[in-house]
Amino acid sequence: MLIKGELKMDYRLIALDLDETTLCTDKSITQHNKAAIRNALNSGIKVVLYSGRTLEGMMGVADELGILGPKQYIITNGGDIIENMDKKIIFKRILSSKECFETTNFLNKKMINFVLIE
Repeated sequence: MLIKGELKMDYRLIALDLDETTLCTDKSITQHNKAAIRNALNSGIKVVLYSGRTLEGMMGVADELGILGPKQYIITNGGDIIENMDKKIIFKRILSSKECFETTNFLNKKMINFVLIE
C-alpha cells in the first residue's frame, strides 16, 4: 500500500499479471509501475509475475523489473508451472498423453485451430 510515496508493510507478496495489466498494450512498463515494484522489492515484498506465457516469454520483463534469484518466483503457462527465477520448478501440472490426445481429437472434430506447446 502506498502512503505518501512510502510502502507500508501490510503485504508480503504481490502477484502481477503481465499483458495489459503490468504491461501496457505496447508491452512497455510505465515508470510509475517500475518504481512501485522496485519499492516493493526493496521493502522485502515478494513480487510474483504470472501469465499464460512461457518462462522465456516472461524473463525480459522480470529482468527489467529486477525480479531475479532463487527467492523470487514466477507463475507461467496460466498457472500450470511455478518456478523460481533460477528455473527450479516448484509446481508443475501438465496434461497427460491421453488428455492431449482427447483434447486434440475434440478440437479437430470442432474444426478449432490450436497450438500445442511442449
